[in-house]
Amino acid sequence: MLQPLVLNAGEVGTQFHVADLLHGRALWCLGPRNPLRRAAAQLVAHRWFEQLMLGLILASSIQLTLDGPTVTRDSPLKQAMYIMDIFFCTAFGLEVVLKAVVMGFLFNGKGSYLRSAWNCLDFAVAAVSILVLVLEAVS
Repeated sequence: MLQPLVLNAGEVGTQFHVADLLHGRALWCLGPRNPLRRAAAQLVAHRWFEQLMLGLILASSIQLTLDGPTVTRDSPLKQAMYIMDIFFCTAFGLEVVLKAVVMGFLFNGKGSYLRSAWNCLDFAVAAVSILVLVLEAVS
């Protein structure tokens, strides 16, 4: 039986079932019966998914507090933080992709990913983080 879940797709505290997330065509090509979309919905709807993402946000915030002007570019701490940045950017980017596959990115109705202010914030942070990593790699 499908469990109700609380997801950042609308008002805070709104409950959804996995089946409620699978309406319309996500990304203009993935229908509600698409196996990839259904598997992503099961993952996103899992009760531990949101807690995992909050834990990663907390760990990423703690990692940000370790950085400062006294940390030299060649120090082991700076190298470890760079590796952690890659990990966090990958995790947050994967969250964006999974939720966009499940909910639709923008034009899949009122439950679309970017129709939630929290998801817009998540998307902006993930996009800027990835952009910073790319720019650091190029320079």
